[in-house]
Amino acid sequence: MQEGFISWCKENGVVWNGIEGKLIGDGERGIVATTDLAADTVILKVPGRLLLTNRSAERDSRLKATLEGKDLDRDGRLAIHLLHELSKGVESFWNEYLNLLPREYHTLMHFSDGEIDALQFSHGRELALEAVEINRKKWLKCRHVVKELDLHPKYRSRMAWLWAASTIASRTMFLPFDEAGALTPFGDFLNYEPPPAPLPPIGTIPSSGDSNLSGSGQYIADRDEYHLATLRSYNAGDQVFMCYGCYTNLQLLEHYGFLLEENPHDAVPIQPEKLGLDGLHPIDCFAMHNGSPSWEALKHLRLASCTGKEKGLRYLASAGEPISDSCESRGLVKWRAACRIVLEGSGSSVEEDMEALGCLGNDHTRLCLAIRWRILQKMILRRGMNFGL
Repeated sequence: MQEGFISWCKENGVVWNGIEGKLIGDGERGIVATTDLAADTVILKVPGRLLLTNRSAERDSRLKATLEGKDLDRDGRLAIHLLHELSKGVESFWNEYLNLLPREYHTLMHFSDGEIDALQFSHGRELALEAVEINRKKWLKCRHVVKELDLHPKYRSRMAWLWAASTIASRTMFLPFDEAGALTPFGDFLNYEPPPAPLPPIGTIPSSGDSNLSGSGQYIADRDEYHLATLRSYNAGDQVFMCYGCYTNLQLLEHYGFLLEENPHDAVPIQPEKLGLDGLHPIDCFAMHNGSPSWEALKHLRLASCTGKEKGLRYLASAGEPISDSCESRGLVKWRAACRIVLEGSGSSVEEDMEALGCLGNDHTRLCLAIRWRILQKMILRRGMNFGL
């Protein structure tokens, strides 16, 4: 990290323990352990006055007066606060921190029509279109406020707004008193690691114990500090992670602008009608990361596949148990067929997608993300096509 930022942190009471900021992998910032860290070690304390929040916006008299009475949500107010501070340059209290923020994001709200089309699957395209439209409407509500603040034109543009909105979506940490959360200097350089994989109704997942329990953050009200702590041990030199919660790759793209090649919480929706099922809500019908049907999908498959002689054993399906070997086999045949239908209707094969990905350069980051996402969806469907064999 830049020396100016480190000096600013020290001067303003930030305390860190056994960690340092470094460039990780492909030039991305991260936090690395400088010594062995035990679980439950508080590695960072950030004073409340350094948090960039809606509460700090009220300390700026001009901004507070401008926002007074405006019909804006908490995220919108915080985005305007961020742009206002950025426009101040070196005069901003947070200048050293703001200089380290990414200048480009790849969240779904930034996707062009072509990049949205490249997602292929309807659930991906629909969510991306929704993200674009929601933030277009937010921008229309907020642009008049930004203009009223008389910021430099480059901070009044829609692209500037999208940058601020993505910063809020991808970098804020939970606050109990403000749903918009807090931009937390130093703390938000911790990268994401997912929690342990969910238990599938059939099959196994790699046993990871608590190895994926990475770290957590908490606002300590009586100290007016944000504390970040480890949830597991780290060796010196390890990258230290933060767990934001359980996200599919599509949700990671929506909120954070990245995806994971191995995400144990990734899933592919399967329409119940493709399984010939009635009474199953679409939200409960999906292929899990290992290709297994979701718990509810499997229960309904078992119930729909049992014969008249097995009716008295239907209670087993509700208990998460097979009704019989033959019933289980009939249900999984339907499952594999549905996965095949979804995969074959996607528009291209994994091999074709890999070839397309290889032809793209570094100037097409979002398009690459779209293609990588659909490849990972198709890999789940391939596992579903072979599930139970």
